[in-house]
Amino acid sequence: MFSTTDLLAVGGFFLSLAILVGGVLLYAWRRGSSHKTSWPQPWHLLCVCIFTAIFVFVLSQTLCGASPSETPVLASLFSTIQMFLLEKDMDVDPQALGTALTGWSQSYLAYNAFLYLLAPLTTAGAVLLLVSRFASLPLLWLRSRSREVFLFSGLTRDSLELANSTAAHDRSSVVAFADVDSCDDEELVADARESGYLCLSKDVTSLVTWCHVGSCVHVVMSSDDETANVHQTLAFVRHMCAETRHGKSMTLHVMARNGAVQGFIDTASQLLGEASVIMPVRRIDATADLVRQLLMSNPLFLLGSGDEDPSGPYQRARRRIAILGHDDLCYEFLKAALWCGRMEESDMEIEVADPRAHELSQRLAFECPEIYRLIGSEYHVSFRQMALESHEFVDFLLMCEPGVSYVLVSQESDLESVRIARRVREITERGCIDPTLPESPIPRILVHAEDPVLAQTLANAKSPKGQPYGLVATGSRDVLLSYENTFHPSLERWARNLNRAYWGFFDMPEGPEREELGRMADASYELSEYNRNSSMASAIFLKYDLYSFGCKLAHREIAVDGLPGCDASMLPTSEDWLLPLDAPALQPLIDAYAAYVHTQDVEWLQRLEHDRWSAYVRTLGFECASEQAYRSFYPMTGKDQDQLARLHVCLVPYDDLDQVDEMVQRVEGAPRSMSFKDVDKVVISHLAEIVRTA
Repeated sequence: MFSTTDLLAVGGFFLSLAILVGGVLLYAWRRGSSHKTSWPQPWHLLCVCIFTAIFVFVLSQTLCGASPSETPVLASLFSTIQMFLLEKDMDVDPQALGTALTGWSQSYLAYNAFLYLLAPLTTAGAVLLLVSRFASLPLLWLRSRSREVFLFSGLTRDSLELANSTAAHDRSSVVAFADVDSCDDEELVADARESGYLCLSKDVTSLVTWCHVGSCVHVVMSSDDETANVHQTLAFVRHMCAETRHGKSMTLHVMARNGAVQGFIDTASQLLGEASVIMPVRRIDATADLVRQLLMSNPLFLLGSGDEDPSGPYQRARRRIAILGHDDLCYEFLKAALWCGRMEESDMEIEVADPRAHELSQRLAFECPEIYRLIGSEYHVSFRQMALESHEFVDFLLMCEPGVSYVLVSQESDLESVRIARRVREITERGCIDPTLPESPIPRILVHAEDPVLAQTLANAKSPKGQPYGLVATGSRDVLLSYENTFHPSLERWARNLNRAYWGFFDMPEGPEREELGRMADASYELSEYNRNSSMASAIFLKYDLYSFGCKLAHREIAVDGLPGCDASMLPTSEDWLLPLDAPALQPLIDAYAAYVHTQDVEWLQRLEHDRWSAYVRTLGFECASEQAYRSFYPMTGKDQDQLARLHVCLVPYDDLDQVDEMVQRVEGAPRSMSFKDVDKVVISHLAEIVRTA
């Protein structure tokens, strides 16, 4: 028969073992559970169970007076814990207990030794975890010395994707995530730590103070909740206005696709300006940035894909663009095509085909009323409400003249987009080889596919006979949240240089005055999102300006003096036009363009730029301001526009700009320093400097 002491020892052993096993099972269940909470985390629960198991086992040993073994180290640990638990040393013969346990003695002592080894390891792990939460702050300071630092306000799937691309772009950059404790996804935190990023419990405002003074800091408000991003942005800006001596070069980025956020971004910029704090505030709209990238990398003027004829890109034919979908990507692309398609002798016809095409039509009418009123006269846009599985859709692709040259497909899911795009490719391929149908090019087909693996596979997709489908995947998560698509450094450089050109920067000789003018121009560039986006749109259109010049050159309608080798043989091919604007293949044409604009009449290019600008501001909702309206808002704004009312005096045909100059003189009482026609000429005259100046 077991004595009370023996039963206490055996009971403590089994109870402790049950608690330990239960803790491990609970940890495994919580790790695999889809329901995530910020507290307690699975690791916290496991630590509690381990220490509880140790406490129960040691307490049972202490009450029965047993010692773990004759090992000096374990005996010393046991005596210490026994003293702290009961503040007394009970002298009971451990050999008698071992005899009573008979066959259980070895398991009992082995479990005892295991717990005594587990206890310090668990304690050390918990202490290191606690210390690491604070030790990372000095580490942030050390690593940020003379480096580029990216601080994310929260850890999400999107912010981690962007962080991965940022780190791959610049291996020396420092990436840190703030407020990691609020992240419910423990696997996400583990992925961030494994990637070598700093994961800190402090908020992003506190982390900025730990960055080295010599660092270049990018603060990214990266919550999935756009309202929370706005709140954090305004709080961060107020803090920076109070801490004007931080001495760091900082840029604030706010992840927000909702255009309503723009007003709050401008408010933040205004607060910083009033406090004389130099900190640009940018809105990250992944969809709008993707459309910008598409306009550059897949220009609208290309007549389909697979064109090997050198004169193919310069054929004078109406470009017919089909948009198959009704989501935000389709809408942003529609607006961009309306202003980016204003090219010399390359009229653009845009057709939206979708069962819910009327939604885009109504949205355009609400947000861009002047464009909607001019549809059919200046803007060739039609909305076809049709099922994409119908015979009507097949006729839409085959029978219309001219044939479709550019297609964007964006449906409810990736696979649905691929299915429709593949069908479009099959139908148009049949149209190209069927002599009974109107002659048409093989269209350039862009497919919205968010899955990165699917997007990569799609580029190499072929029919069973080995014919490539020629589908261009776009909008995958790794591209949408990439460094290039989010921060687009080349486009930013061109846009900043373009804004400098408006200020006369490139017309001044080298010296302090020129440098000061450059700083003033850059400050105006960062003043509001409107200024920055408008400059970026102009920078994108530089390639389209250059293409229009190439068309004139290809058809021998213009000549470039002093460049005898400048003829159709040096014109870029279709593949060349897919390259960035500063690619070597485009440099001979840029040289010819620069020589031409300084020796010839360029009014046709000025007219082209004005048409592009007019279409662009109309996509922002602007309408033409009458003289009466101008007299009303000029005393308040001091400018020729009212951004709140979305009115601008220059939304008139190019030939009427002289009359606008006269109206401005009547209202302001003095002539403008530069006519509105000359403003358009500034960009045209400095295309080469805009592209090539670092």
